[in-house]
Amino acid sequence: QVVASDLHGDTTNGPIWNFSIGSWGISCPGLPTVRYGNKTYKTVKIGNQCWLKGNLDIGTMIDGSIDQTDDGTIEKYCYDNNTINCLIYGGLYQWDEVMQYNKDGARGICPTGWHIPTTSELDELIITVNYDGNALKAINQGIDEGVGTNISGFSAMLAGEMYPFPSHHFTYIESLAAFWSSTKDNTGRFHHFDLNRRNQEIYVGVESKQYGFSARCLKGNNPPVIPYDPQPSNNSSGVFTTLLLRWACSDPDFDTLTYDVYFDVNNPPLARISSNQADTNIVVEIVSGGTYYWRIIAKDVLGDSTIGDVWRFTTINVI
Repeated sequence: QVVASDLHGDTTNGPIWNFSIGSWGISCPGLPTVRYGNKTYKTVKIGNQCWLKGNLDIGTMIDGSIDQTDDGTIEKYCYDNNTINCLIYGGLYQWDEVMQYNKDGARGICPTGWHIPTTSELDELIITVNYDGNALKAINQGIDEGVGTNISGFSAMLAGEMYPFPSHHFTYIESLAAFWSSTKDNTGRFHHFDLNRRNQEIYVGVESKQYGFSARCLKGNNPPVIPYDPQPSNNSSGVFTTLLLRWACSDPDFDTLTYDVYFDVNNPPLARISSNQADTNIVVEIVSGGTYYWRIIAKDVLGDSTIGDVWRFTTINVI
């Protein structure tokens, strides 16, 4: 809202305007926080993706002068070997460590149900924020043309890195953020993306696995199960002409579901009679006797959907 005033002290209140940033910056529906290790992480939904909102900070700190080689425990670097920096910026991890030596696929050191993002998943994030690195940085991270706006809610901290050559040392804190991908290229190098303090560019590249970079976790998502248990049951006959259609459905990730309902005399049904409803039932009124077909499309909060089977029933004749 803008309030305009003149030299005589008269003022006029302008209208209240609002804008929307779509699905950016809100917590993941039904999952506002995740408890992992001894820390609680907030979540953020960006487009159709659900991210941990903070840089991962899990594991036992080891000295930055040595490689993370003990695959029996999670090891981390804290910038300048200072545990306070892990609390602020998260840990720094070499690629083998962040991926836990590929013992559990792309999950790496992430919580159960989460994983280190692939390059294509990072590309989706970058496209969603319109290639604007400032949208990913925490407020006031960066300078000049690179000041963070954090309109995405990603809240990236410029955590620096552990630079391994010619010997291990920490560098670029408050100047650079680098995040590992789970993807490696055919030359044996490993994908990552970087943010820097002076501009809004997002740099995507490959690097040696010996670098110590930050880690972010992305929620794995399973689509809803196929809707089941229709009422009236499939192939029923003698159904009354005003009835309550009911069904059941669930989601492997316990996501909140909504439903589109298709119902008509065609097989498959083409008429959508309800969109994005939360209830697992709907009243329909039939104007003539005959055979009717219906199906349910179940959708979760992260954009995945499952098309249900076509069910049919035959009504009693209308006199």
